[in-house]
Amino acid sequence: MAAATPLPELFRLYPDALQDSHAAAYALLVVAPLSALASRLLLYRGKKTSPLQVYIVSLAVPTLAVWLPMWYLPEEKNVYKLLSMSRMETMYQWAQKYAFFRKHYQARTMSPEAWRTIDTAYDNIYNEKSRSLYDFWGPGHEEMSLYETQVNVGLFYVLWFAIIYAVTTPKATQAASKLSYVALVALMALEITVKLTRYDPVIKEMYPFTTPREFLLWGHRFFPILVFTMVSIKKVFYVDMEKHHQRVLVHMLEKNMETVEELQSLNRELLPERESKEETKKKK
Repeated sequence: MAAATPLPELFRLYPDALQDSHAAAYALLVVAPLSALASRLLLYRGKKTSPLQVYIVSLAVPTLAVWLPMWYLPEEKNVYKLLSMSRMETMYQWAQKYAFFRKHYQARTMSPEAWRTIDTAYDNIYNEKSRSLYDFWGPGHEEMSLYETQVNVGLFYVLWFAIIYAVTTPKATQAASKLSYVALVALMALEITVKLTRYDPVIKEMYPFTTPREFLLWGHRFFPILVFTMVSIKKVFYVDMEKHHQRVLVHMLEKNMETVEELQSLNRELLPERESKEETKKKK
């Protein structure tokens, strides 16, 4: 009997997409509760909280929650930084530096492990095709099919569309949905432009080692901060405004009750005069 052939994989999630999915889960399980707790603290303080404090706390909490894990997670090695080769330099300058490293290896002043690391890194940028793949897609993405590309690029936006919908469904946070969706669409438009047209948004004079792919990944990392900052700010101001409206309504109700009581007392004072006038009319 022939052995059963394994079912083919529908698609593969590459490191960037896996990182996006882990970040989305972390945002729901950690960042969202911390931001909600910060909002409750600001509302608990009431009038002691100034608008500036609302903005600062609403921004600081998700920023710290997003950035702290990055200190403990292993950082991906950037080929340009590893080789000390700026993206502003020409391929001729890169070849000169590569030859310099090779001379050190041939002179046995460099260990074989270090040389293998340098040689493997240089394979990513030694020609135009490999460099373009590395800059815009990252290592290992040359084997991606069109379907896998759509899944891996679109996963971030599907996840965050659902997260925005979940955190902005309550009435108190609905005002944050418009800006969050606009920012998500803008980020998606930028990523599609970068990936499809090979547009490089990086200012190389300021960030000589940063690739367009890394630039987009930083956008993915900053996006949760924007969403939860807006949600927290809108929630605090909405609830505070609702409380203000309630206080105004209670004050107006109390004033109306006082007016009613005054009218009733005035009516009681005028009642004897009305009765006497009616008796006088009857006698006539």
